[in-house]
Amino acid sequence: MTQAEFVEQLETTGLPVFYMYAPKGTAVPFIAYTWDSDNFGADSKVYQRIAQVTVEHYHAAYDDGSALINVFNENDLFWNVERSFSADQKTYIDIYTMEVLENGE
Repeated sequence: MTQAEFVEQLETTGLPVFYMYAPKGTAVPFIAYTWDSDNFGADSKVYQRIAQVTVEHYHAAYDDGSALINVFNENDLFWNVERSFSADQKTYIDIYTMEVLENGE
């Protein structure tokens, strides 16, 4: 999966999607994600490109995350989630982490 394909899948949730962070003043709910590399290699070459992906879902009301979980499951992505609440911002934050095999740009 490419990064562009991953973003297209996130956009199927209907939520705004941003790389790294949302612009100041963006209303919740929204998604912010990061896409970093942790490739598998040996013999001085990369055998498989692997993206370390973090998806943060910001929302003001409780949400079980089913829209994102469905996207991840439909694309056979193994994920973990940590959930928290920011009392000063009155915002729930769900942080999903996963590895995505890259197959091109």
